[in-house]
This record gives sequence, structure tokens and C-alpha cells, in this order.
Amino acid sequence: ATTEQFIVLCHGDSLTYGHYAMGIAHWPYAYILQQLLDDDVKHAQQQQQQQQPPPRRAVHVVEQGVSGEYTASMATRLDETLAAAEKVGKKYDVVVVLGGTNDLSRAREHNTNELRDDIVGKLRAMLLRAKQHGAHPAIITVPDAAAKFDFYIRARNAVNERIRELAAEVGATLIDITSQLPHRHAASDVRKRLWDDSLHFKPPGYDVMGALVYDALRDYFGQQLGVGGGSGGDAAVHVDGDGDGADDDGVAPCASLSERGQRAAEAAHSSRPDPMQEAQRRWEEKHGGDGGL
Repeated sequence: ATTEQFIVLCHGDSLTYGHYAMGIAHWPYAYILQQLLDDDVKHAQQQQQQQQPPPRRAVHVVEQGVSGEYTASMATRLDETLAAAEKVGKKYDVVVVLGGTNDLSRAREHNTNELRDDIVGKLRAMLLRAKQHGAHPAIITVPDAAAKFDFYIRARNAVNERIRELAAEVGATLIDITSQLPHRHAASDVRKRLWDDSLHFKPPGYDVMGALVYDALRDYFGQQLGVGGGSGGDAAVHVDGDGDGADDDGVAPCASLSERGQRAAEAAHSSRPDPMQEAQRRWEEKHGGDGGL
């Protein structure tokens, strides 16, 4: 039997690339998303074996993140990617877009509304291009960061407000990571565990991000792949510093995931080395001899 391809494209900047440890290493959220979808397909096949031959489905999650990229370049690159695929008869089934963080570095010099409209215009173009390609579009809000400048916070909030409206307007799935994974409102131990710097995540943080993407698209994946989301339940489990499911120090929980998404995020990281130890090892391999970051 022919194996049917189901391809998810994760398109964006350094937060899609999975930048951490000062760029020496990367761990994209696409990794945990791939694992969750593989588990779903495997579970569905096991459930169907007693009834009929299981469907042959090959799920591929493609990461296409470029560090430092602005939305103008990102939109051009997505168009080129989809056009190249169309030329050879290839189809992406889902396109997940995350952009705007680097554009916001211009918030001091630009009018908030003008900057917002420019960023959201490029994001709109990407979502519509994905729909034209025949893919289901999804969009992630610009993540929270440690920036304390009023002009930056004001601009990011304005962009995210329009992103939420945009998703509804074009029929895209919204992954509101800003409200689900807030840096400024997280307990200090949560920040230390999930964030690598004031903006980028460590591998556990990217795993949580990927699980949030999975949860938001879970119903769509289920419809398209003929799977029921694996064997996990839907109970919300808070991501907190001590892992007890309760708020830390009276601070709102960092995120809420399905039980399955939370377990997967924790399991995916359990066998990986400490991010900074791994960064140190890679630095020494690159530069030779002793030394440090």
C-alpha cells in the first residue's frame, strides 16, 4: 500500500528554529510536535488492527526557522517554499506561522499603529498564501519577553490583539502562547527551567511550546489523520516550578496543557543533557581546548 504523507510546516524566526545557549545549540518545538503526532498515528494503528488493516500514514514536521528574520523576509521565504513545493506536486497540510518578534525591535522609532499594521499585514499574507496552497493555517502570538520598555510592550500587545482577530478572520487556528506561557508573570524557578534568556526558551520551554501547538491543533489533526489524540486525557495540568500542578508563590501558572501534552514535554526532555553543559561541549568542539562561554 502507498504511504500517505501528512506534512506540517513550522515557519518563523529564531523561536521556530529553537535558538538557545547563545545560538550554539537549537531545539525547535517541531521536535515534540513530531513525537506527539507519531504517537497518535501509532496508537490509532494499534486500535484499528483488530478491525481492519491500519492506514499507512507518514507524518513529517518540517522546521523552517531563520534567526533574526523580519516578517517581510519571512513572507517572501514562505511564498518561495510553497511555490517550490507546488512545482513538484508536493503539498504541506498545515502551515504554522510565528513572526513579529524581530520587527518589534523597531518599536521605539515607529508609530505603534503603523508598526502593528505592517507586521500583521505580512502575517496575513502568509496565512492567505498557506490557504491558497491548500494548507490549514495556524498562527502563534508573539511570545512574552522580559522587556520592560513601555513602547515595546505596547506594540507587542497591539500586534497580538490583531493576531487574535486575524486568526478568526481568515479561519486560522490560534496558538495564544503569550497568554499561556507568560514570562513576566512566571515564578522565578519556572523562568529558570523554561527560559534561556529574556526571550528564547531552553529545550523544556520549546517542548512546552510544541505541546501547546499540538493541543491547539489537536482536533484538526484528529480529523485529518483519523486519530483520537492518543491515550491521554484532556484534564488541564499547570506547568509550574515544582511540578505539583499548583500555582507557585501566588503567581498564575505558566501554561495549561492537556495531560498528554504535559507528559510528552516532560518525557522528551528527561533524557537530554543540561542545555548549558551541551552548549559548553559544542563551544569546546568548535574552538578547541579549554575555555568557556
